Amino acid sequence: MTYIKIEGAEELIKKIDNLASMTKVKGAIMAGALELKEKIAKYPAKRTYKNWRLYGNSDAAKRMRAGFFYHLNKGDIGVPYRRGQSSKSEKLGQSWTAKASDSGFTATVGTSATYARLVQSSEEQTSAHKQTGWITDKQVVMLYGKKIAEKVLKAIADVLAK
Repeated sequence: MTYIKIEGAEELIKKIDNLASMTKVKGAIMAGALELKEKIAKYPAKRTYKNWRLYGNSDAAKRMRAGFFYHLNKGDIGVPYRRGQSSKSEKLGQSWTAKASDSGFTATVGTSATYARLVQSSEEQTSAHKQTGWITDKQVVMLYGKKIAEKVLKAIADVLAK
């Protein structure tokens, strides 16, 4: 029978025991989630754009104008429009949350705003929200994900180095 002897097994076991209480790593994971939440919850700089679909006599333009006046008369919107001032506004920026799960080894960033998918989902973002500068979920991860992952890996390396 052949045996394999591992040199330094006691030291490795001590390091693995430290992994059970990886508070530093859990902290880095949550800090990363909070950083992503901060980035995606930020409103874009105020920009004006001309909605070309409102102009002309096309059926789409007529429907958009009719929809605007319907919601204006119903009180859903006001003129001039002010972000987050509508009584029905869910205040998208404030609705973003970060929460931990799996004993702190997983963090999730999300929102409860029902319309968020139309504003910040990379798959469903409307062209108007794209034109006004709203960042999408995938853009946030692409821009900041690597840096956050590096911080988490550094925390893991620090724990293993002790």
